[in-house]
Amino acid sequence: MLRVEARDLEKQDKFLIGVRDESYDISRAFELLTSDAKLKLDYRIAKNSEAQASRAQAMISAQHRLNVLAALTFPIMALAAVLGMNLTHGLENRSPVVFLVILLLGIGIGLLVKRWIDGARR
Repeated sequence: MLRVEARDLEKQDKFLIGVRDESYDISRAFELLTSDAKLKLDYRIAKNSEAQASRAQAMISAQHRLNVLAALTFPIMALAAVLGMNLTHGLENRSPVVFLVILLLGIGIGLLVKRWIDGARR
């Protein structure tokens, strides 16, 4: 079958030329619109990814602060729990210096655990 286009049959028909030019304009406008929509979507995806990365970094920082807090307080609380039980362990009638030594020991252990956590983070 022979393919014949309307513009080939009527070379000087102003209506067909006008419709053809208008269809090209519409096609080009549609291409520009889809290109613009794709660029805006890519921008939005990149912006959301950046915001998500920022929130993830904030969560990592908060988690690290919580780990440091736990590292500092856990040894002291563990010693307080063991020594604060109603068991006779021989430290009840000792001088308050013993209490301070045990407190400093707990703080020292807490600082060592904190250093260990900070070293594991790097």
